[in-house]
Amino acid sequence: MKLPAQLERYFLSRRAFLGVVLVNSACGGGEGADASEGPTQTAQSAPSLPIAPSTATGPAPTSIYSPPVGQRANVNLNSASDIDYDLVTNLPQAQRWWNGYSRANSFAGMIGYSGSIWAPEYSAHGAIIVKGGGHGYNIGQHCYPFNFSTFKWEQVGAPRNFPANLEWAGWTDYAAAGNWSASVDRRTVSPPWYDYNHNGSYIKLDEHSYLQTAYLSPREGGGTRGSLLLPQTTFHQGPETADPRTGVSLYWAPHTFDLSNGTMARSAAAPYGAWVGYSGTVAVKDSSRSRLWYLINGGSVAYYHDLSAGPPFTRVTHRIQKRSGGNMTWCVVKNASWLYVPEADCFVGFYPQNSNEAPPAIVNGNLGVQILKMSASGFPVDQERDAAVGARPMPKGGLMIGAAWVPGSVVGGVGKFYLYEGYGEPYCHTLTPSSLEFATCSWTWGREQFGNAHAGADPVYRQAFSAGEAQVNAPMGKFVYVPALQSLAWHDGPATRARCYDGVTRGGIVQLWRPPGAPI
Repeated sequence: MKLPAQLERYFLSRRAFLGVVLVNSACGGGEGADASEGPTQTAQSAPSLPIAPSTATGPAPTSIYSPPVGQRANVNLNSASDIDYDLVTNLPQAQRWWNGYSRANSFAGMIGYSGSIWAPEYSAHGAIIVKGGGHGYNIGQHCYPFNFSTFKWEQVGAPRNFPANLEWAGWTDYAAAGNWSASVDRRTVSPPWYDYNHNGSYIKLDEHSYLQTAYLSPREGGGTRGSLLLPQTTFHQGPETADPRTGVSLYWAPHTFDLSNGTMARSAAAPYGAWVGYSGTVAVKDSSRSRLWYLINGGSVAYYHDLSAGPPFTRVTHRIQKRSGGNMTWCVVKNASWLYVPEADCFVGFYPQNSNEAPPAIVNGNLGVQILKMSASGFPVDQERDAAVGARPMPKGGLMIGAAWVPGSVVGGVGKFYLYEGYGEPYCHTLTPSSLEFATCSWTWGREQFGNAHAGADPVYRQAFSAGEAQVNAPMGKFVYVPALQSLAWHDGPATRARCYDGVTRGGIVQLWRPPGAPI
């Protein structure tokens, strides 16, 4: 029997409180002024919305709504606030230690500094996982998946990973560096994992995740819905605060986070040592070989894990070579977006003109491109193609731009890159190769406009552009391609609010943009 909407929401909110992953729930979004948005509106009868016919040669999605080609739709069937742990628990802020030193909503804080990652096996259609952020905006081990098989926000990890207070890490006041006691700290210090076994889950502080959170499939040692790999562990939420016992604040001490239940585990035999930096390191996976790479800004040194055997993982050091011979001169990682294109067997990085300078976001600054093609033995080689691809002026500077590869079966040709700056822009920049031989092909820049599939489907964004806040609001990770729906997906956190395709206004909007758009 179908419960009335109000009762269903009540029981679902209780399930969220108990830390159950909400797979078939009704949910919603909150940040800043919208953090107290409240429950979802009473649902109207959803109109019959057939799957839009595709003009592409590939198979059309068959099991869930997708907007017509060239259009955009708001698709979430709940609001992020319905499963926001801060709101569901209704605890006073002083007791929510996981909010970090900002003492603000954790869900809102997670999305800053590229706090989202694509998880293809989370469900039949995959999910965007909101987890990470930077500068201590969230220090709790939980996450917020958006499930593309249900079009609903879910929550994993809380309260399972939440002791009553932060004394397990030695802190009596989580917002102050001076209130720590070694006698209270229950974390493992020798070797310095900086974790704590909380009922079988090895929780830790890794709030300066930035660009390093990675996804592990079940075949790579992840859980049944995949796992996150969190490489960094910190002594305190402020990286300037060193542990007086070790003299170091950040360690490379990798853990997994099981997306089916939130359980955390050590994923290496021992910590690797001091962390190499949280703003100059990016994780990008070669999915063809199950190798997870950490590219380092400013030179040729990189590290990788062979994921094929599952954890415990070993870190291998490698020097990236140039096509012309010798070590790569400069791998650009700071403020850049990297992704792997299986069809071309290449890593491709998009970097802003001021990648290593302040401010990194320059209005109409050029967006550059680096191409690392895999050798026969599976190692990236710099193709030295930056000048050949050419730079593209970006209205907002292109800092940590949203980048996705869409295959030719959907958009024609051999495929193309879609690049999105956010901030309400109704179009994407495109970069189209003439062939999948990225080392030698020609390239064409363009733009494609997307229209509204229904009233209220304008591009969502949480904050107007500001060069000084561009890192916090960057779209990297929040803009992904969803193969099962032949659509690009975009979200900008729990604070956005708009009308959805079924006529109901909700918060924490997730949009589908179905390519190709109209060239402009």
